[in-house]
Amino acid sequence: MQKFYRGPVREENGIPIIGKLSTTFNEVDPVYIDSSGWLTTAIAGSKILGFCLEYKVTTATNQTTEKYKPHYTPAAGQHIIFGSDADCTQAKLHNYKDFGTVTSGAFEVALANITGGQLKIVEFDPFGESDNDAVVVCVAEPQLAGFVQA
Repeated sequence: MQKFYRGPVREENGIPIIGKLSTTFNEVDPVYIDSSGWLTTAIAGSKILGFCLEYKVTTATNQTTEKYKPHYTPAAGQHIIFGSDADCTQAKLHNYKDFGTVTSGAFEVALANITGGQLKIVEFDPFGESDNDAVVVCVAEPQLAGFVQA
């Protein structure tokens, strides 16, 4: 489960960046620019540039031939619902966490205790369905920021 929960009133598109070759992008996948300059899905611990707005699989020649640029919305102001690897509790709110599962279309937040993290937990069970492994997050480590990652 991953979906937009709350975001800016007007959805913005991020700056166009060529997608990494042979990569699957699903709606709401967190994305970042890798060390070679390609847009790809986030990995555990990476900074986050934004969230994908479409489903697209780039080809093995995308970086040289097609040069497709997946559509994404910048991370700022977004609240996203992701599943977590355990039930969330009140004590976990406003804690910083990383993704534990980084599979396109199935990202999952790891609720292990850590001192830094990609995401900040702002709510859980957003629809009041006793679904405590559904967490609402915002980006704590945006890629566009200039500070050093913890």
